[in-house]
Amino acid sequence: MIILRSIGGLGNQMFQYAFARAIQLESEDKDLYIDTSSYKKYKVREYDLDKLNVRYTDFQSIKFSNLNYNLVRLTQKFYRVSHKIVRTILKKPCLGENSYNFFCNLGFLYNFDFCYYDTSTKGLTKKNKYIYGYFQSEKYFEKYKEIICSELKVKVPLTEKEKEILKLINNTDSVGVSIRVGDDYVKDPLTYVCTPNYFYECMDKLKKINKDSSFFIFTDDVSKVKKNYDFPYDVVYIEGFNAIESLRLLYSCKDFIISNSSFSWWGSYLSDNQSKIVMAPSSFSTNPNLNDNDIFYKQMVKNNVKIAEYKK
Repeated sequence: MIILRSIGGLGNQMFQYAFARAIQLESEDKDLYIDTSSYKKYKVREYDLDKLNVRYTDFQSIKFSNLNYNLVRLTQKFYRVSHKIVRTILKKPCLGENSYNFFCNLGFLYNFDFCYYDTSTKGLTKKNKYIYGYFQSEKYFEKYKEIICSELKVKVPLTEKEKEILKLINNTDSVGVSIRVGDDYVKDPLTYVCTPNYFYECMDKLKKINKDSSFFIFTDDVSKVKKNYDFPYDVVYIEGFNAIESLRLLYSCKDFIISNSSFSWWGSYLSDNQSKIVMAPSSFSTNPNLNDNDIFYKQMVKNNVKIAEYKK
């Protein structure tokens, strides 16, 4: 039995599911359960995986010993606190592979690090496997990519408004430009990587490759982008759609300019265009000590970003 505790926004939920599903396929476990209890108190993001073609059972619908699961939640709290201490007090970028291996061998597949750690021989023989973390690398599920990508496509019907935009996307050399400008991003010294100039330069590069490129702007705050960005080309703003609708429209584009966000990552990754160009920032964090190489996949073209001085 595999129990995944889902946390974060849609992009993070997708990474977690991809990892858990790959573990299920590799270990031939029959049951994959997802614990969504974190979203009862977490008001910033909604749980949206149930709107995709995913295969799992809601953990809250089964009988499971409260005592046993409370002990599991204690190990997750211990891991989370340990990770925070290492990052904020010891000033280290990650807990490291030894910590990952220790937890995995007990059946606790926990990872808040950016790094990929090999899981193929760890923890898979345990009867119960508990998953908690982010697992932001294609390497965790590449073996089962075709299955997982099909399951992470949107299943809810298209709205009439979506159909109109989708027709425009399909009939042009569409470029999905995913811009993150929320305060949780631009005011975080660890994550604010993609400045307006990054997007302008990527647009210029794509126009040189294909003069017919048409840019579609996906963002978490349309009014802020309209006010603060001065794009060098005409753009179409994708507005009035929820996260699921935006995801479907984004992965329907032919090429991409992405931010350092998990939503951007999946929007480009799920595209069926085999010759897609994915412009990505050269780093997903301002921390120079953080090795984030594992988050990149082969179609990504790294574009240098001017990283502000990292503040400890």
